[in-house]
Amino acid sequence: MEKEENQLLSTGTIEAGIFSDRIKTVIILGNIITFVVLASSLIVIFIDFSNRNFFEQELIKAKELAERSVKVKEHFLANISHEIRTPMNAISGLTKILLRLSPSQKQKEYLEAIKASSDMLIVIINDILDLSKAQAGKMVFDRSEFRLTQLVSSITDLLHSKAEEKNLKLSTSVDDNIPEILIGDAVRLNQIILNLVSNSMKFTEEGEIDLNVEILEQKRGEVLLKFTVSDTGIGIPEEIMPVIFESFTQASTEITRKYGGTGLGLNIVKELVELQGGSIKVISKVNQGTEFSFSMLFPLAKQKLTDGFTSGTAINNISKTKLNGLNVLLVEDNMINQMVAQAVLNEFGCKTITADNGKAALEKIQKMKPDIILMDIQMPEMSGYEVTQIIRNEMPEPLCSIPIIAMTANAGKSDEKKCLDSGMDDFISKPFDENDLYNKLLYWSESKNAGIENPLFIEKPAIPGLFSSTRINPKTKADVINLFIELTPKAIKNMKKHNQEGNLKMLSNEAHKIRPSFSIIDNPNLESLLAQIEDLSKEGKTKEIISYTLVQLEKACEIAIEELRDELKQLQIS
Repeated sequence: MEKEENQLLSTGTIEAGIFSDRIKTVIILGNIITFVVLASSLIVIFIDFSNRNFFEQELIKAKELAERSVKVKEHFLANISHEIRTPMNAISGLTKILLRLSPSQKQKEYLEAIKASSDMLIVIINDILDLSKAQAGKMVFDRSEFRLTQLVSSITDLLHSKAEEKNLKLSTSVDDNIPEILIGDAVRLNQIILNLVSNSMKFTEEGEIDLNVEILEQKRGEVLLKFTVSDTGIGIPEEIMPVIFESFTQASTEITRKYGGTGLGLNIVKELVELQGGSIKVISKVNQGTEFSFSMLFPLAKQKLTDGFTSGTAINNISKTKLNGLNVLLVEDNMINQMVAQAVLNEFGCKTITADNGKAALEKIQKMKPDIILMDIQMPEMSGYEVTQIIRNEMPEPLCSIPIIAMTANAGKSDEKKCLDSGMDDFISKPFDENDLYNKLLYWSESKNAGIENPLFIEKPAIPGLFSSTRINPKTKADVINLFIELTPKAIKNMKKHNQEGNLKMLSNEAHKIRPSFSIIDNPNLESLLAQIEDLSKEGKTKEIISYTLVQLEKACEIAIEELRDELKQLQIS
């Protein structure tokens, strides 16, 4: 019995051992499977993370590449437009001069054809630039007061002769209930309407073109207007309608050959309207005509304009006596710029005090106590920003509150903001527009007494130059020419010296200093070369590259000086 029990116990022990081994095996297998599953999961997660990280890096690279491409495109367009514009402006300008020299009838026809072609090319260049700005989201719109009736009238006056040439009737209708003064970008609105009316005129052989402006809705302080341009022209095929506002789109190659154009006009119109919060649509039937209409919202002006197209335009009807006796401190280190500005200020009836640098300006402010300061920005020893900060922070009343108007050749929005941030009150670019300068002086002379805050700042086109001015008398012109002939070779010599010594900052400063002088004498080629030298020195280009441009500048200056000597002889004869 005991033997059997021992045998059973032995058998049970063996079976228990076998069972235990099996359990161990199962546990080990389970652990192995668990490890494999976990490892696989980790591998999958790692691969997924690696892929995601890879794609994220690729997206970042693609984004950076796209941004670089946009910058390259903008840089290319800016450079190429400048390079094309400069000779085209010269061609157009010289053609106008030749037309005034009593050419024969045949010569006149050729010259008018040259002028029309060059003007058209400039329009195309401007269209391409506007489209690029709009697509890049860099289009900046003005908010100034303007008269809609005057804007519409100026467009019809401009296109009236063209309509007569084609025996077309051009009519306009502006709702009498539209407020007289609106706030918006008058230049861009003019561009939109002019594009649409010109487009209708191009594709209309007989009949009429109508421009109609009506009120859709008027709320407190703003009005929604609808502009409609309709014609009796060739119309637009139905299949083209969905893409009519796309870039470089025309109905057919036959249309392009017959009527010309780039197909950019309508695309720019659409961009300009929509970027200002408006909408545009078109209705058309082949051989019956086309109707373009767009709607835009305009704030209403709180007060009426005294005169002109916008608040900063012509001053023809304003009495010049309003500036008589105004004490103006002109801070300008360039003698030619100083002479021209002083001549214009004298014509305004101002009493002009001049300072060649910032230190002299601070001394004259304390002694002369001027009413207004015209402040150059880039000067040796002390910049216009530094002078302004000393006036604002260290001088007592009322000297610290004298209105300061910046005068600079750098006419960008960032430069304007920097001037205002430094404590200046207003901004005008060089070469300045005489009407613009007069308006700003008038505003600040009145604002000083009335305690008015800063006005709206409007970017203005500069006058072509000294010889386009009707205010500069022959003696002043002769003085400016003599000064230019005397100082320019010295400035070029200094620039060559700075380049050889590798002093690019001094080179850039010298180029910037004399650049407005080249604008004054109506020589865009010289101004362009000088701008290149300024840019090259700022970019840290090699001596050899800058030397090449300096040689071009020196040769161009020699030619210009010879022409100016001829101009001097003419002034002496007259």
